[in-house]
Amino acid sequence: MSNSKKTWGWFFYDWACQPYNTLMVTFIIGPYFATVAAEYFITNGLDDASSRANAQYYWSLTITIVGLIVGFTAPIIGAIADNYGNRMKWIYLFSALLILGAFSSWFGLPDGSNWQWILISFGIGFVGAELAYIFSNAQLPLLGNRSETGAISGSGFGFGYVGGLVSLVIVLTLFVEQENGKTLIGFDPIFGLNSEAKEGTRFVGPFVALWFIIFSIPYFLWINDKSKPRIGASLGGGLKDLWKTVVSLRNKKSTIRYLISNMFYRDSLNGLYSFGGVYAALVLNWSIVQIGTFGIVAALAAATAIVLTEATASRFVFVKTDTAAIRVSSVADVLAKVEDTPAILVSNVAEVPALAAATATVFTEATASRLVLVRTDTALMRVSSVAEVAAKVEDTPAILVSRLADVAALAAAIAIVLTEAT
Repeated sequence: MSNSKKTWGWFFYDWACQPYNTLMVTFIIGPYFATVAAEYFITNGLDDASSRANAQYYWSLTITIVGLIVGFTAPIIGAIADNYGNRMKWIYLFSALLILGAFSSWFGLPDGSNWQWILISFGIGFVGAELAYIFSNAQLPLLGNRSETGAISGSGFGFGYVGGLVSLVIVLTLFVEQENGKTLIGFDPIFGLNSEAKEGTRFVGPFVALWFIIFSIPYFLWINDKSKPRIGASLGGGLKDLWKTVVSLRNKKSTIRYLISNMFYRDSLNGLYSFGGVYAALVLNWSIVQIGTFGIVAALAAATAIVLTEATASRFVFVKTDTAAIRVSSVADVLAKVEDTPAILVSNVAEVPALAAATATVFTEATASRLVLVRTDTALMRVSSVAEVAAKVEDTPAILVSRLADVAALAAAIAIVLTEAT
């Protein structure tokens, strides 16, 4: 199986999963629940403000429970899967949860009388979708070398966002009814769906399930993840490996900083995605069609930005450094040597066009360790300070920084050097 085919299979899994986030979480089912639940609470005697607050509370509670389940189980299940091998079995399981949860939301009635059912079915599917994402993302190293993973990952996410956009356009034009009973383009919901019973909107759940089943087929056919169990694999062994990983973090400050910053980053995104549609429905009084139309614009912008920015990620490599240096000629060489030698870096010297700019950016930290980003041509130049870069770059179109002498703690030294081909 070629890597190209595997990569496209991986792309299609993101395409298959994305509508759960786009349609179920943010733009259709989330606002649908908020609207029908608030109306149900009003019917049962609560005032308008309290009813809206209750609807938001129960939606928030469901998102919180899902987050806790995923947050606490993902590392454990991941460690067990690493021990026993065959991640595909787990992906099949989580995919089944996604399908079950999405399809079950069809039974959420527009009078809100079974609003708990909507939340339970949504929560089951959301747990499945999130855990499936984690395991499919773990397969990224199977698709290319480290210099390619940035472009593959970014393109995959961009492809997934396009899938979310396409699915949103389809449901708004063919299924989801407005107050007049017509879809966005003025048609009755197809398949004879009853607009008065909100069947067009409710059908979004089964639509997401069918979408996933159809578009995940390339993934399951083309991804050949035959990871084998370790010798002596056991549940205890998996948990022991997880504990070792957690303990080892105390010696990996950069990893800890990444995990903490990523936690806040993900939390902000989840807040936006999970509550944006509900906020628009209950606070701004937008209709589901209005929210979905806004979603089309947002998804299109997101897909374009991801493809444009992430595709260049493989052009750069970041290496945390101390005072020694490694002389390397490729990114692979950096990755091979950096674990053994605290070093300044060279970044992606392979396949850089002859007229590319050579840029060195050096940041210092309190302990005088640094992050260095260097974009190079095909040769190497060893320098001992930023000042020497400008002096030597005309003779050698590349950079290898070894040490920045006399740089005060927390100071930032930035060298930007433009070169021409010899």
